[in-house]
Amino acid sequence: MGSVRCGMACEAKGDFMKSVSRRSQRILSLFCAMYVLAGAHLSWAKQEILVTEDAPITVDISGTQLTLLKMPSAVLQNGLITVSQVLEVRANGKNVVIDPKGVMQPADLAVMTEHQSYVFRLKPTPMPAEIIVVQDPRVPAGGGRTEAETAKRSDGYVDANVDLMRQVSQDSLPKACTSHRLPEKAYPKWLELNVLEGTEYRCPVYTVTQYKIYNGKDRTLSLRQTEFFTGNELSIGLSRQVLKPSEEGVLLIVSYTQATATKEHKVISADPEPWRGQQ
Repeated sequence: MGSVRCGMACEAKGDFMKSVSRRSQRILSLFCAMYVLAGAHLSWAKQEILVTEDAPITVDISGTQLTLLKMPSAVLQNGLITVSQVLEVRANGKNVVIDPKGVMQPADLAVMTEHQSYVFRLKPTPMPAEIIVVQDPRVPAGGGRTEAETAKRSDGYVDANVDLMRQVSQDSLPKACTSHRLPEKAYPKWLELNVLEGTEYRCPVYTVTQYKIYNGKDRTLSLRQTEFFTGNELSIGLSRQVLKPSEEGVLLIVSYTQATATKEHKVISADPEPWRGQQ
């Protein structure tokens, strides 16, 4: 009888151990699945962009999470410029972090590095956090600084915009630029300002629009560049910050020339994510 009881007990113990083993396998499998899913959720998408010329770069960024731009060389101090009132952008070395604050509105971002200046046309999309690696063969390997490359800063985005405004005000634009008077129906509608005249100066990359503005109110008006921002402007300049009654001023707006803005850059690789086909 003792032998029989022992055999039954041993058999029961074996069945119990098999059950524990199968349960452990299921738990292990569940943890593995949770780890894979968590890893897929936390992983960043990645795309690489090759830049070989000075032209606007259109890129997709996450509209709800962070996007990291990895530049070819270090970003200069105060080297980030945008007219967007929504974007929060910060730089640390070669890294630029973009937080769109959940707003799906296109925006422009100028990044000035130790070697080159870049203008990005950012398109927020319903995608997860993104890493964008910017490759530029014009930048020395390792991003080291040279005196010759440092001198190129004067050809940067900001200087180009400021120089265009100066040339328009002095009526000394290059021959490659053409000008034409805007029809009155194309004038913007600003509630407290009258537009007396509008002229558009189209250049190969940028277009400068000049408006002669007039204060027809019986009170002094204080003007700010942000009041004229709609999302397409790169730079906005005012001849006067304050306009007294019956006083005139000049407003200059720089934007991309449409023929150039549609130019695309070669994308080396991008993740084949489903949301990219929904844009």
